[in-house]
Amino acid sequence: MKKIITLSVFFLALSCGVQKKVAVDPMLGQFSLTIFQVPGYGDIPLTLQMTKAAEGSYAATFVDATGATDSTMDIASTAVTENKISIEANAQGYDVYMDLTLTGDDITGTLMDMFEVKGMRVQK
Repeated sequence: MKKIITLSVFFLALSCGVQKKVAVDPMLGQFSLTIFQVPGYGDIPLTLQMTKAAEGSYAATFVDATGATDSTMDIASTAVTENKISIEANAQGYDVYMDLTLTGDDITGTLMDMFEVKGMRVQK
């Protein structure tokens, strides 16, 4: 009986020590971005929200400070490869594209290959 109790306690302690490793997709989350030196507008702050559907496709949305979708930019497509995000959108009647690279929690890139974009992951 003593051996059974000892073995039970041993296996209980051993099972508590086993942790499941959960893979976290680095592309998902919220990113605070700034588009620098846009003529007529100056520096433009944006918040990019990256999500992933059940079938594995990524979706990008720009949100305002309240978390509501920003209606000034309609996203037409989002493509993700390795650590790169490509977004095609319509902003105030103009078709624009943004190419971003994610390195850790930092994100950099360009808007229309003309304007520098920098930002970082929003920690919750």
